[in-house]
Amino acid sequence: MPRHLRFWLIGVLGFCLVLGSSLGWPIFPSIQSPQPLPGLVQAGQTPAATLSFLGPSQFRGKTVAQVKVPAGQKVIALTFDDGPWGKSTTDVLEILAKHDVKATFFWIGAHLQRYPEVAKQVVKTGHAVGNHTWNHTYKPVTEEVAIKEIENTSFLIAKTTKAQTRLFRPPGGILNNGLVAYAAKKNYTTLMWSVDPHDSAAKITSEDIIKRVLSQAKPGGIILLHDGGGDRQATIKALPTIISKLKAKGYSFVTIPELLGLGGGAPKPTPTPVASPVPSPTPSLATPNPEPAPTIPPEPAITPMPQSPPTTPALQPTPLLSPSPQP
Repeated sequence: MPRHLRFWLIGVLGFCLVLGSSLGWPIFPSIQSPQPLPGLVQAGQTPAATLSFLGPSQFRGKTVAQVKVPAGQKVIALTFDDGPWGKSTTDVLEILAKHDVKATFFWIGAHLQRYPEVAKQVVKTGHAVGNHTWNHTYKPVTEEVAIKEIENTSFLIAKTTKAQTRLFRPPGGILNNGLVAYAAKKNYTTLMWSVDPHDSAAKITSEDIIKRVLSQAKPGGIILLHDGGGDRQATIKALPTIISKLKAKGYSFVTIPELLGLGGGAPKPTPTPVASPVPSPTPSLATPNPEPAPTIPPEPAITPMPQSPPTTPALQPTPLLSPSPQP
């Protein structure tokens, strides 16, 4: 290449870098800043809530994978993990509205921080919400970290949507890393699942998801699906067929609080096997899990929540990670 042409190309590249930087474009999108974990929410610092998702008292502090419902009640609960997630959550909401179905969404705090308007739409359209931790960590945590992971997420849910929730789902279905122990101590109901089509797995097809859901569905069951954490087009494509075919079998869909309300006596605490790994949006806090979550495409770092006035408690940053972009 002639020398003058090389100098010209270098000049153009330099101009583009300067222009991009001035416009706030990510010059090196693969380099991410850690997602901050908010500071500890102190006792009594609960935003005013006008809606609550608590569940009956006999289920509080318990782990539930399936609910024993009265004979003849063919009810089942759709649940979605790892949102809110921009367009994919919006697509799920549109499908649910079209089929007149209510579901329960388990949110990651870091994603809620990024997509508050989507979260508001979920609650506004009549769906229930639960807590899926701030950072979706699989690793063992201290109680101090468990408090931050769970309570800061519940705080942000209440602050964003005016909904108080005591429904908790552990990332990856892991029951022994300190998160569930803290949740039980604080009377959260830990929700597992009885139907897992592994829709977050790589190269999963909508046909696979449909077959697995239909083959595992039973009255009182809890279906695990994902609206966030990566590319969820297979799930979105499968969802209308899942709803239509289960309705044709006589099922009606309920939220988790409604399902728990139909359950009599003691809950069924037997957990199902750990779900297929969902990409963790942040670096972990503790010792690595033997089977780490797969990586997902990076996105620009999330800006820490600003310090609020004393009347509205703030979520103070301490280092952790960021979610991935909405495809």
